[in-house]
Amino acid sequence: MQEKLTRREKEILDLLIGSKVPKEIAGILNIAYDTVLFHQKKIYNKLGIHNINELLATMQNGSSVGTKIEFQGWAFMKDEYGSPIDVIKNDNEIINGKPFTTYTIIGSLIPEYLHSYADVLFLPTPSSVMAIRKMKCFSFMALGDGGRYAIRLTTPETDIISGDNYGITFSAADGEAIKIIVRMEELVQNGHSGIKVEFNLNNVRDIKFKPIDKGNFNLKVWDFRLY
Repeated sequence: MQEKLTRREKEILDLLIGSKVPKEIAGILNIAYDTVLFHQKKIYNKLGIHNINELLATMQNGSSVGTKIEFQGWAFMKDEYGSPIDVIKNDNEIINGKPFTTYTIIGSLIPEYLHSYADVLFLPTPSSVMAIRKMKCFSFMALGDGGRYAIRLTTPETDIISGDNYGITFSAADGEAIKIIVRMEELVQNGHSGIKVEFNLNNVRDIKFKPIDKGNFNLKVWDFRLY
């Protein structure tokens, strides 16, 4: 069984994942450079890795490192044309021999309408919201259907301008399960307002999934974790 990380080791792990080098970490945490190296070595030993490249590869390959994001529910945002969308939750789906809570997002964007949309907003629990506001990045597993999707973080500042949000776009081949890693420094503003709004991580309140391609969509997501 993997040995648990201490609070200080988790702090340093978060900064390593956020592309900080040991010298920068020492300054941020106001500790000695050698102390950072000592903790870094212990982190690698506990995780069974040898360097930062293996750490990032471990994340990419589905490691359970990180804090689990819990959701208390979801809400929908739909166009006036009637584009359908729904979420099917499975509390105990076995994937690769392990139980997970999965969320399957299904529906359709009506092809006849240029601006059709059907989004789902996953609502984190209060404790997860507080953790999200301190994260460097987060990850989740996705089983694709060949379509494109946007994942966005919504805040009051972005919602006030016609629903513009900060996020990334991803896709996966039909039937392919992949791990998506969303780094805060890679987020870009999406929307049609043309108004530039600064992203404020301290005000994030939910995680939005937005199908992009017209027609039917079917996306399964699970194992949300933050770092």
